[in-house]
Amino acid sequence: MVTMAPLPNISALLAAAALPCDENKASAPWRRDGDQALWFSRSAFALAALVLDLQAGRGRNSGAPVVWLPDYFCNQSTEPARRAGARIVHYPIGEDLEPNWPSCLNLINDAKPDLFVLVHYFGRPANGQAAREFCNETGATLIEDAAHALCPEGSVGSHGDATFYSPHKWLAIPNGAALIVRDPTLAIGIAGAAQALGNAAPSPMSWMIRRLIQRAMPASLHAKAIRKRTPPFKNDPMFTTLRQTPSASRLGMAMLARAATDIEREATARRRNAMQWETDFGENGKAFLPVGDWTPYRFVLDAGTVETAETTYHHLAAKGCPVETWPDLAPEVIANPQRHAIAIGLRQRLVFLPVHNGVEFMDIRSWTS
Repeated sequence: MVTMAPLPNISALLAAAALPCDENKASAPWRRDGDQALWFSRSAFALAALVLDLQAGRGRNSGAPVVWLPDYFCNQSTEPARRAGARIVHYPIGEDLEPNWPSCLNLINDAKPDLFVLVHYFGRPANGQAAREFCNETGATLIEDAAHALCPEGSVGSHGDATFYSPHKWLAIPNGAALIVRDPTLAIGIAGAAQALGNAAPSPMSWMIRRLIQRAMPASLHAKAIRKRTPPFKNDPMFTTLRQTPSASRLGMAMLARAATDIEREATARRRNAMQWETDFGENGKAFLPVGDWTPYRFVLDAGTVETAETTYHHLAAKGCPVETWPDLAPEVIANPQRHAIAIGLRQRLVFLPVHNGVEFMDIRSWTS
């Protein structure tokens, strides 16, 4: 049975439950020399902590801290930051997924950024040097959003003042997202701000139960569940208030320390499966990002048009393939289709497919036949 993320095995769960919560060991794959790791249940809460740190005196703008995010971004992930008092500004990206720098220069007249977030989409490193130069000119703190990156591959994490990673999106763990910080003073400030979010952690029990049921479920029942639960292509989830559980759970960190030893195996499987998707689709679609020397988060299928994307999406779901759309664009983006035409177009024509180590060659072949 295949889900969008790898499933844990029972032995891993039992072994992790008996392990101590060793944050240094868990953090090792995501830290470079001199880095400090601050752990959250998910990166959305790390962004909220950064906003609270700005409110404590680091912001340059009067009023709410100004956070610049790309327009091609999951709106639900902004909820904790909005609740913390951030003013969100969405800057346009290009077809290459890089910031549209001329548009960014024009936006400065509206509000200079306190935080500028650069996203490494789907695992491919973005141009961090260009973002660094922009932030040096504007005085903004540069945050690299590497939730779609397995670890600091290539230039990922080398230009930002801080970098998000989301191991819980990649590995078989219930929660766990790292904010990697270079400057010790900045790390102290963010850690202090994070305390205002509280120390509650999500319970891993519901995650464990769901995953164990999924692992035991026959493939035929799983395929039926996917066909039933896959939402319409054009539907996005409702924007909701996230449960205030900002801290990573003890079990999540223990499982992460164990799962981190499988990173290379996970990277190899993802590259192999992405290449298989690319080969098997043939004339029915093309890879939006051909496999390179980075680890893909998903296989991103460029269907060309919204009609073809919708047809392909429902065809794959009918075959029992876990398939996704992404992201749930912010209302501010949707309301300005001229400025954000590229982001809206990408949402309408891209389809996302699993590549993790639980995906087998025959799974892909059966879904694309």
